[in-house]
Amino acid sequence: MIEGRRFDGHSELLIANKPLKIVEMNEIGRAALGTGVNTWDGAIVLAKFFDFNPLIVSGKRILELGAGTGVAGIAAAMLGAQYVLLSDLEYTTHNLHTNVLQNGFSSDVLDVRVVDWFDSNTYPTSITRC
Repeated sequence: MIEGRRFDGHSELLIANKPLKIVEMNEIGRAALGTGVNTWDGAIVLAKFFDFNPLIVSGKRILELGAGTGVAGIAAAMLGAQYVLLSDLEYTTHNLHTNVLQNGFSSDVLDVRVVDWFDSNTYPTSITRC
């Protein structure tokens, strides 16, 4: 994680020359482990990689496993992905929904779903509007 860095909704992270707004919620429940409610360096690097290579995501349907705060998936949507499904454990979904709305996306383009790798009943069978 980026030590000492907290996103406050006025992030300096620019994707397609627009700010990607991310809120990190306080740790609750299982989030006390610190994984799903923090923005990791790798998510920012991937988002910027997409920004420099937008054809990788443009027009595609994308499933982000372990989305956390949703940085990479939201960046993909900002760069023209047809549909992005952000997935993670239940304790992250409120934060993910907040970040989706804060960046102006509807569930037609960017959606959130619980996927628990220990529960195969939560696995998406496709990413067509799960």
